Amino acid sequence: MLIIPAIDIKGGKCVRLRRGQMSTAKVFSDSPLEIVKSWVSQGAQLIHVIDLDGAKNGLPINDNIIKKIVRSFNEIDFQVGGGIRNIQSAASYLEAGVSKIILGTQAIKEPSLIKKLCSLYPGRIVLAVDFYKGKIKKSGWAEGTNLTPEEVIRLFSSLPLASIVITDISRDGMMNGPNILVTLELASLSSIPVIVSGGIANLDHIKKIISANSENRISGVICGRSLYEKSFSLEEAIKVTKF
Repeated sequence: MLIIPAIDIKGGKCVRLRRGQMSTAKVFSDSPLEIVKSWVSQGAQLIHVIDLDGAKNGLPINDNIIKKIVRSFNEIDFQVGGGIRNIQSAASYLEAGVSKIILGTQAIKEPSLIKKLCSLYPGRIVLAVDFYKGKIKKSGWAEGTNLTPEEVIRLFSSLPLASIVITDISRDGMMNGPNILVTLELASLSSIPVIVSGGIANLDHIKKIISANSENRISGVICGRSLYEKSFSLEEAIKVTKF
């Protein structure tokens, strides 16, 4: 199981939010590139990068910064999301060396797009299933829908997706523990690997996910604020997965 550090970029800076609310943004670094360098030095294999401005505005905003990061660290993989709303923006990232792109909002608004992208780039598209109180949210988590996460996963379960990132927004950035039970229930709906996101605060939370992952449905855990606030190091988290 991979430990996946998260980098959220807003205004060119590395920030973390609470429950996706832009007003809660806390700047942890003026240089996302330096943060990536730190993660790589500690053994990261995959880094989760979100263009927060892009997610809010519906088009890539910090893409030049992200592409520079990817070019600088071609020895590891990056999965990138935020503002990818058409084939052109998707192709721009993938052809620049990004390993995988993440679609959430546009998968809901335009299911045909994610199907088309999966046919063009099989195994390189990640589906973001972001929900709050049982309902999917979109557009940088600013807009609600009547869809349930179960409905979304079933809709795309036959596609050659790389993975599904499942985020309980109520836990994101709050460091009060991941929603393991619901995540496993959602993971059981598909054979696609699932990545857990939201709420990781300590190594015990990671250990609980590993213990509950008896059927190996969970392929990775995204860690954000817990790493930035030094609740544990990336190296320590990776070691936990080795036992």
